Amino acid sequence: KGRICWGGIGRCASRPQVDLIHVDGPDFAKVDNRVLALQLVDVGLTEAVFFNAAGQVAIPSDYLRKKNIIIQRGNFYPPTILNNDMLAASASEILCREDSMDEIDVCLNDDGTRVLLELTLRDLRDSGDGLDWTEPKEEFVKRQARDFLSRVDTITAMGYPVLVSSYFEYFMLAGYLRRVTKESIVIAMGLPAVKELFNPSYYEHLEGGILENFGRLITAGLKIYVYPMLSNGKILTVEDIKLSEKTQPLFDFMYKNGSIVDISNYDTDVLELVGDKSASGTALRLLREGDPAWEKFVTGEVASTIKKGSLFGLKSKKSVEAAA
Repeated sequence: KGRICWGGIGRCASRPQVDLIHVDGPDFAKVDNRVLALQLVDVGLTEAVFFNAAGQVAIPSDYLRKKNIIIQRGNFYPPTILNNDMLAASASEILCREDSMDEIDVCLNDDGTRVLLELTLRDLRDSGDGLDWTEPKEEFVKRQARDFLSRVDTITAMGYPVLVSSYFEYFMLAGYLRRVTKESIVIAMGLPAVKELFNPSYYEHLEGGILENFGRLITAGLKIYVYPMLSNGKILTVEDIKLSEKTQPLFDFMYKNGSIVDISNYDTDVLELVGDKSASGTALRLLREGDPAWEKFVTGEVASTIKKGSLFGLKSKKSVEAAA
């Protein structure tokens, strides 16, 4: 009375990997294939699943193979104009070379580059733009899949595809992407996230510690593009990052050899709006308070999607006033 279709089955070191699962037929009328895709990652049948810009499950290699890749990690609860500007600015660093500009200095379209966002099951915080690498996996199980898919819906509303993975370390993500392309891989992140990236406590489970992590990143040929932040009226960049005595030399080495790159083509209006606070955290707080100012922190497409689905605990100003 129904059929199950499996696609993109490959081999890993220990067992098959399932890139895509799809069920249809009368017996599966109430089954959400997107929830099934998330469960593949949760139970370990695959390392990552891919949602295309239409929000449907697809095979990631079909989109990423032999392409330059720009990717941003985070919880995107919700995705904001800061996330959007970070990706746009990173893309301009790659695409807006002298040989890719037209006669009026407009970047030409480059079909050889793919831009996407990544959600990891290790990062399910309710606020913040960076990663919470300490949250137990069990906490994810307690969350409703529909709430998680709300992030996918709002990201794809911005026109970006989404990768949902089980990766903890960045080098694991880089290794996954390196299997589908030999071209450039860029991870875009904000200044606070870069500082966290150099926290040795996150790599105590590795035999080689923090040096093993960054050694693998360099081996994978990955570059980190760093988005600035505004603090006390001053724009802070990579040059302003100060770490511990043990980790500063490692950071300086990666910066000097080009593995860490300053993003320069950013929107100062976005920086001024966000300041030194979390864009996602501020937007989430405002929308749950019924303050319409939350819409300033997201794109029009994201705002419409949130309103249509009443996502992320959205409350109207009237409902908040009535409750008070």
